[in-house]
Amino acid sequence: MSKREVEIGKEKQENNCALCFLDWYNEEYGTKYCLERSEVALPDLAGSTRWEFVAKQQGKNKGWFAIEVKALVLPKSRRQFVDWTKFFEWVTKDLGCRVKGTFSVIGPPDLALNQNERLQLRSAFVQVILEVTPYMKKNQTIDLGSKILSQFPNWPFTPHVDVKPRAHIVKNARELFLLKTSDSGCLIELGISPANIFNVHREEEEAIQRLFKKVSKGVKANKQLGLAKQMGARETVLLLDNHLPYRPDIINQALAHLDTELLSNVDKVYLVSVSNKYIADVTPFS
Repeated sequence: MSKREVEIGKEKQENNCALCFLDWYNEEYGTKYCLERSEVALPDLAGSTRWEFVAKQQGKNKGWFAIEVKALVLPKSRRQFVDWTKFFEWVTKDLGCRVKGTFSVIGPPDLALNQNERLQLRSAFVQVILEVTPYMKKNQTIDLGSKILSQFPNWPFTPHVDVKPRAHIVKNARELFLLKTSDSGCLIELGISPANIFNVHREEEEAIQRLFKKVSKGVKANKQLGLAKQMGARETVLLLDNHLPYRPDIINQALAHLDTELLSNVDKVYLVSVSNKYIADVTPFS
């Protein structure tokens, strides 16, 4: 992939995140802001250091606010063979609102699968979820492992020899739990087991620390939004484009531990999950 193709992909992700946020913001506050790239709204910025977006109120002269987007991800060295967060985003899309409720999948294993195998596993998940969820109640947990194995032979299992009625091999599927957390929505997401909660805290705090590390190349959110204030922005907004388990509480805590100088020009911070259209205010000093 060329450098330009990478840049185009990054810009598309930024646009999706900013539009998702602005749609929510307009609905939440009854406003009619529209989005423009900063260099389009303010041509003098072209080719120089700048923040990413300007949000202007349509039909009114009430000023504008600045939006900067930063992706919140784990480093490649820490990612699983299958990116389960992204995987369940695709499963949710495949379901197409045929499921009523919000469900967390707890305990997925590390799997090294090629593209075709990932598609097969997605299909298996969709079929199993459509089969079991209509009968689930809120806070109920069931094991999906055996049902997934019956449709996807590469699902991990432990063989066991059963001698009755005659000797044969039984496949004990790797457990995978589905928890119904709400009766509303149509969402399948990666859940967090009590055994893994420490790792989630550590990984998300590391992601925040890495994003705001002073020596990180290309990370200039505070400087970029400081420039927006100088140019007349009435407010500066930092969007964290979330590619981790959606835990606003942990992100808020991690931001609160940062050196305040790293956020001195940031008025508001929001955690945005584009695929689920979840937005949370995680501003640490509000």
